[in-house]
Amino acid sequence: MKNRTTKIRMFTFAACAAVVAFGAGGQEALAAAPQFHISVIGHVPAQVSPDPAAPTIFQLATNFGTLAPVDGSGYDEWPCFTGGSDADCSSIPAGGLVVGVPTYTVELANCLNPRVACIWGYEAVEDDNPSTTESFKWGLRIAQGDSVILDTGILNFGPNTPNTIQVIGGNLYVGPGNCAVGTCVSPVAGKATATTYTWVGASVTVGHAAINFQ
Repeated sequence: MKNRTTKIRMFTFAACAAVVAFGAGGQEALAAAPQFHISVIGHVPAQVSPDPAAPTIFQLATNFGTLAPVDGSGYDEWPCFTGGSDADCSSIPAGGLVVGVPTYTVELANCLNPRVACIWGYEAVEDDNPSTTESFKWGLRIAQGDSVILDTGILNFGPNTPNTIQVIGGNLYVGPGNCAVGTCVSPVAGKATATTYTWVGASVTVGHAAINFQ
C-alpha cells in the first residue's frame, strides 16, 4: 500500500496494539510484526438528522488472497487507489480501488512458517459516525474450529474520520506466536473462518470470509 497523497495510517500491531481479548488468555510475544494500513479512499455525505441509536459503521467487503507484488519503488502493487494518487493505476479514473484477485484456496505449505507472511487481506467499510474524538478500532481473528491461527486483538487507529470509505489491509502471518491474545496454533488442511471487527464508539460491524488451506 503506497504512502503518497492518499491519507494512510500505518500500524504495527506487535508494538502498539490496545489489546482486548476476543476470548480468554494472556498476551504473547508475536512471531512477526505485520503492518496494517488504514486509508481513506472516498467520502460520503453526512447523515441528515441521524438516529443516535442506529448503526454508523457498515461493512462493505472482506477478502483475502495472495501476497501483493511490489513495484519498482518497493511499494505493494495493491491496493491501488485510482485518479492519480497512486502511480501504479493513475491511468484509471478516480473512484476505483484496485485489489488482488480474492481467493478461497490458499496453499498450506506457504503458511507453515509463522514468521513469513502468506496471505494478503483487506476490508472496506463505510464510516458514518460523526465523532472525531472516538477512536476507530479494528481487529481480525482467523480460526479453524476452536483452533486460532491469527488474532490481532483490538487495534486502535486513532481518532475517527467521519463520512468516509476506509480500507484496512496488510500481509498476514499465521500460526504459533501470532496471537496478540490467547494462543495460536499452526494451520491445517481445511477451512478457516476469518472474522473482522470494526467499530467507533458503540457502533460495530462484523465481516466474515472463508479461507481453504490445501
